[in-house]
Formats: sequence, structure tokens, C-alpha cells
Amino acid sequence: MDLIKTNSQIARNDFYALVNFDNRVSSSTAYVYALQCAKFNKWLTAQGVPPESVTGRVVSLYAAFLKDSEGLTAETINTSLKALKRFYMALVHEGFAPGNPCDGIGYLQEQSSADRAESISSKTLTIEQVEILNRKLLKDTTERGRQRYAIFYTLIKCGLRASELASLRFANIIFEDGGT
Repeated sequence: MDLIKTNSQIARNDFYALVNFDNRVSSSTAYVYALQCAKFNKWLTAQGVPPESVTGRVVSLYAAFLKDSEGLTAETINTSLKALKRFYMALVHEGFAPGNPCDGIGYLQEQSSADRAESISSKTLTIEQVEILNRKLLKDTTERGRQRYAIFYTLIKCGLRASELASLRFANIIFEDGGT
């Protein structure tokens, strides 16, 4: 069963408006959802699955891929599933899809908040560590030093994980004027 007419009918610049059709999604959440949906679309292409043929089974296979091949945490996979559920919910709302292939797909069991807090605190930098790194990186004025600083600055200012920065592509960047 074809679930959507075509994803290409929706312009990229309209993505925020699409996923925020009921004013329940912040612009930063819409941005994260756009990245997650782009990643899903890339996976669909690699698998040879046309976007209009996405089913619940395809979404479940994608979640398994994220866990097994990408090694992502349950929290990160759940964010992807939320993005896809929201995206397809918006497609249904706008008449681009007769149904949401994500309906009935449950979220993965996440770590308890105490375990997550302990894990996060052991992996994050203190303000003092960030300031020390910032000072050291600013001293290196070579091209390589500027590259290292750009990476550090992006990680700190955007709150990205190293893996998220590594997978970031120029096409994923949405500039303030709405262009890419």
C-alpha cells in the first residue's frame, strides 16, 4: 500500500511549518526532526525503498538498523521514532498520506534517570574544562588549529555529540534566511 503521494511535494523550507501544523513543536525540535527525517530518507534510498512505500515494518527495520549498525542509544533511537511519527502525522494531516506507518510502533526502553545522570556526568566537560580547551585552541592560529577550534565551537555551542557532528553534512545546515 502506498502511504504517501511523494515526500518531494513538500519543499524543504516548509518542513518546519509541516511538522508544527498544530503549534506543538518548537523550532529547535523541528530542526532536530528535520535532521532525523533526512537521515531516514537517506537510509530508505540506500535500501532501495521508495518513500511512498514506507510501512510500519520498514520503520521497525530502520530502528533495528540504528541500534545494531549505528550503535545508538535507546534515547537517540526514540528521538528518531518521534521525528518520523510526527512527520507522518503531519503528512496525514495535510492529505499527503492516508495513514501513519509509525502507528503502533513502541519506543525502546530507556535508561532510568539516575543511570542516565550518572552516565552523562561522567561524559561531559565542566565549565572550567571548556574554558581551558577554548583558551588552548584559540592559541593555535594555524589552519589545522582553526579547524580544531571550529569543531570544538560547533560541539559546545550546538550541544552536539561527536557522532552527531561527524555525521553532519552541509545539506543538513539550515541558515537563518531559511536556505541551505
